[in-house]
Amino acid sequence: MALDKFFLRTVVGGLMMGHGLQKLNGSFGGPGLKGMEKGMKSLGMYPPEYQARAVALSETIGGGLTALGFLSPLGPAMIMGTMAVAIKKVHLKNGLWNSNKGYEFNLTLIAASFALAADGPGLLSVDWMLGKQRKGLNWALAAAALGAGAAAVALQIGDQLAPEGPEARAADDDGLTQEPPSVASGRDEPDGPAPDLSGPHLSEQYRSDPNGSDQHGSEQHGSDEDNSEAYS
Repeated sequence: MALDKFFLRTVVGGLMMGHGLQKLNGSFGGPGLKGMEKGMKSLGMYPPEYQARAVALSETIGGGLTALGFLSPLGPAMIMGTMAVAIKKVHLKNGLWNSNKGYEFNLTLIAASFALAADGPGLLSVDWMLGKQRKGLNWALAAAALGAGAAAVALQIGDQLAPEGPEARAADDDGLTQEPPSVASGRDEPDGPAPDLSGPHLSEQYRSDPNGSDQHGSEQHGSDEDNSEAYS
């Protein structure tokens, strides 16, 4: 019984700690805090610099505490909280399965963390050496409530502090989101100056794309999707 808990605790906690270090300082090929700030902004989690640090520290510290079996069930609670936010903001819309970027992986980590909170860290843990074993269904439910509450606060703060802007304006009477003035004026004012095609780069762009589609905008959209996926 000692080895099975030790194995589950160190694998789940260790991997989550590594996942957090990817966000915190770019370890293991991760995006680091700068990349995470862009990801938080694309997800509407404001202020992005604080949200990025919060998720990075939650995963790093929560994973480390879980792996060590220290202060249990605080570590599992932190893992459950950050996974709940990831499900809500990134994966829920894609359904369950990870093959479609769904929340299968996140839900598995939540279940494993709940089990560790219920069973306690077991032998070969810091809490065991200190004689501070906390386990049982009540502790697991308390950890789940703490994680869910922290997730709800982070999501609420992100919504409350989201800036108002052209992209956030309410839908118009036809139920369509209004475009920013700079975009709308470019289409709706035929008397405006024609685009300058004298430059070689611009003329080549217009010849290869007669519809005037914004290739750079598409690349930026793809970049935002990559940043949002870094959250999980």
